[in-house]
Amino acid sequence: MNYDLIRLSFLLSRFGEEAVAKKLETFVPSFKSANDSFLTKMSIVMEKRFECRIYIAFDRDTSEIMGFFAIGFRCLEVSDDCGLSKTMLKKLNRSEDDIAQAYLLGQLSRAEGYPGFGKTLIDEAINKIREAQEIVGCRVVRIDCTDELIGYYQEYGFYYVRKNLRKNLNQMIMLLRSFRRLHASIYTISPHTSLKFFDSRTCQISSWNGLSVIDFKKYSYYGKNLPRLYIVSPISSLFISYHSWPEA
Repeated sequence: MNYDLIRLSFLLSRFGEEAVAKKLETFVPSFKSANDSFLTKMSIVMEKRFECRIYIAFDRDTSEIMGFFAIGFRCLEVSDDCGLSKTMLKKLNRSEDDIAQAYLLGQLSRAEGYPGFGKTLIDEAINKIREAQEIVGCRVVRIDCTDELIGYYQEYGFYYVRKNLRKNLNQMIMLLRSFRRLHASIYTISPHTSLKFFDSRTCQISSWNGLSVIDFKKYSYYGKNLPRLYIVSPISSLFISYHSWPEA
């Protein structure tokens, strides 16, 4: 799917509040929920108040709204008896009264006619949260969802914590997995060329249809073996992000 992801504040500054509000009214969600009015009635107000940041995906061919999400900060209480493992509880960095800081993926909805785009929106939201994490820290992502969406978010990696105070939504969290960013300059692209990083780790580069294919199959991270990972890039200088995959 070809789409552009644009922050609501940019649209407001470029086109004005009246024109943007009319465009938002054209959005038709894929299923009905209590939050259907958020985009048309609350999004502009909350964006202008800096309560959250709202991103909207537009179809490049039709300019129709394909979906949107909102991200912000919202702490939550995570008690010892919530059902999470002791290992995961330790990673939440809770306060003495069991409060964990968290990014909030507060609103997410896709439009009719774009099946599967919901997970793309989650990916985009997590990418934006990772950008914030690089600046301010925090590795917990929170969502509040209805009962029928628990399984959907569990497949993505979220864990159930508790019901909210009104008992109408489920609070779920996910830990952002740790990652380290390395910089490498590729001077020669040829099969099986050894590329050495500043920290003496090595990987293999091979050429495929004019692209650089980097194989991290022999990588390790603090003594833990990484799964096989390929990064493909058409450029000679690139940033490489790789992950360790410790299970929470």
